[in-house]
Amino acid sequence: MAIHDDVKSISRSWRQHFGLQSATVIVLTATFSVVIFILSTALNFQRVLAVWGEQVQVSAYLEDDLDERGIAALKASIEQRPDVAGVDFISKEKAALTFRDQMASYAPDLMSDSEFATPFPASFQIRLKEVSNETAQVPALEKLAREIQKTDGVEDVSYGQSWVRNYSSFVGVMKSLGLLLGFILLVGSLFVVGNCVRTLVSGRKEEIEILELIGATSPNIRRPYIVEGILLASVSALFALGLNVVVYGWLIEVMKRSLAFARMAQEFSFLSPLQAGLVILTACAWGAVGAWLTVRSLNSGWAAARGIRA
Repeated sequence: MAIHDDVKSISRSWRQHFGLQSATVIVLTATFSVVIFILSTALNFQRVLAVWGEQVQVSAYLEDDLDERGIAALKASIEQRPDVAGVDFISKEKAALTFRDQMASYAPDLMSDSEFATPFPASFQIRLKEVSNETAQVPALEKLAREIQKTDGVEDVSYGQSWVRNYSSFVGVMKSLGLLLGFILLVGSLFVVGNCVRTLVSGRKEEIEILELIGATSPNIRRPYIVEGILLASVSALFALGLNVVVYGWLIEVMKRSLAFARMAQEFSFLSPLQAGLVILTACAWGAVGAWLTVRSLNSGWAAARGIRA
């Protein structure tokens, strides 16, 4: 019976205030769309950072006067480190052949020059063990590089320090700004839901007063408005998810064409079904909070007659 009454109340609200309800859904959809886009993008950039961090290897370039016995001892010492997953030895000859294969299509004449020398040092390609916390991947990589650099027999260390550090900083700044902007937008959405519910209550002051005078409890009177807030937020969240699905589909196609070399499109994806479900549940809870903050003042017939107290 209560559900039937709530459905009738909501249907009447939409018939009498269709413009207000539609405007509220549009505003909430825009708000949730931005929040969902920020959330999805932050998760994707974090995933890219973790994947790239796993693929990045520390290159330890060896001193020229290091003999085979010294190379074997150094390799065994590095392999014993708890944060190292594996070590591959790259000889000078193999490094030169790899370079020639990579540069053959760019400078074929240079590669065929018999006088061309490839002064590449021997090196170790060191793979880092997987870190459970994605945010700790880059610090762990930097720590390993610093300690390997101090090892006897290692002349230099490289792992793409510049782009790894810059990208990690970019992801951190983006997450912070995203959290701040998302919080501001979500707080604003509370006022949007509250304003809509406040208008609905103001149009039913006499009805609310009569209900309270005949014995209706405050929870029974507040319930339809809280359900209204939940409905507005859930419908808006569904629209926002659908809009983001379209936007992400277009974005991934653009990345496949423009950033194919970086392979970022392979790591970018929209929210999983579980994450999307959590978004809808969070939106429902947010709508309920926004409505409750408005109707919590409905305590008596006098309060209904005066409207909602500030």
